[in-house]
Amino acid sequence: MERTNLFLVYLILFIGAQSSILSQSPIFILGSFFISMVVFISRSLKVDRFYIFFSLAYFLLSIPYYLIFHYVDTLYVGYFYILLTYAYITIRILEYDFFKIFHQVVYILAFISLPFFLIQLINFDFAFTVVGVFQNSFSFLEFNNDVFANIFLFSIEADGAMYRNSGFAWEPKGFANFLILAIIINSVLYDFKINKKMIILVIALITTFSTVGYIVLFTGFAGFLFINNKIKIYYVVIAFIVFLIVLISENDFIFDKVSNEIYTMQAQADMIYDKRFFESRSLGRFGSLLVDYNDFIKHPIFGYGIQRKDTSRTQLRTQAKYNYTKLVRVNGFSDRLVTFGMVGMLFYMIMIYKGFRRYLIYHNKRGAVFILLIFLMIEFATTLTTDPFWMIFLFLFTVKKPIKLIEEDSNE
Repeated sequence: MERTNLFLVYLILFIGAQSSILSQSPIFILGSFFISMVVFISRSLKVDRFYIFFSLAYFLLSIPYYLIFHYVDTLYVGYFYILLTYAYITIRILEYDFFKIFHQVVYILAFISLPFFLIQLINFDFAFTVVGVFQNSFSFLEFNNDVFANIFLFSIEADGAMYRNSGFAWEPKGFANFLILAIIINSVLYDFKINKKMIILVIALITTFSTVGYIVLFTGFAGFLFINNKIKIYYVVIAFIVFLIVLISENDFIFDKVSNEIYTMQAQADMIYDKRFFESRSLGRFGSLLVDYNDFIKHPIFGYGIQRKDTSRTQLRTQAKYNYTKLVRVNGFSDRLVTFGMVGMLFYMIMIYKGFRRYLIYHNKRGAVFILLIFLMIEFATTLTTDPFWMIFLFLFTVKKPIKLIEEDSNE
């Protein structure tokens, strides 16, 4: 059973890492879903009443979408439901063991990433060649071979991340997302005590040079420590060391980077009027927010739903007006808001808060509101709407473990 659970975590984490063409293949994802379903059935597990109600509500929502847009992308609606079901049955199988296994796996992969990253800094060309040996040797693994290299345990992105640690993920920002979650779990499992795993996770997070990762560490995670009365001197020392590294870094980091994105967000949003042709262009976090906001106010209640194309009768979300350039939205928060509207965003926030509140109470901890804040900050910089790994936390509250209620802080 333990090996099976470990395998299930590896599968869904591999899909979430998006570092291989396999992890993005619908066939591979459906195969992983089938494996989880077999395990779910073999252990005589059953769906609960919430998921039955959720399933009915999910498909009934297709009615207002059809009335509004005169079209429903039935194939993708079905596929998205499979992703949700995959996440649901995974957390029902693993329950809270998911966190222990995930933490251990990410710790090992973070440890592995450090020597690889050191080689990457010393000799980038050599590291890129070695890491990309498999995808360059087998045609079915080809995946942006000119700018991206991956050996499943470690990735290198040559386009803007030559001196940053991407770990096992598709880019440093993605790696940082997993590290942040692992750091939170480590704090819960080790009662906020400094340990070797925490040190490795923090060092790996530092090497990502992720703006969001650093901001989360100094804000959301600090709040999580504060509400649990665990602001100790060693955490202050770690925060000071991280701050010094940021300060002496030659990169245009945190304040410069954020201010530049805010300053250029209108120019990014105006890409929709650009007549030049590009295969794809990123709107940036704030540019995505601005474009998505203009779409959101047109359909604020239920959003646009899982619709992938325009029809002759309706215009869906904004794309480039004068050419076929694909505009890539990188703001997951605004993407979720536009996709599912205020109703969907409220559901998302309640489920994340409720699930982590129950998990923390089980471990005699508090601070679910800060974990929710951390999730929103992560989503602000990364689009995770269709990722089954991050969907898991929508259904975390369905884990039924005996808990002993603790006195709730008024801020909780």
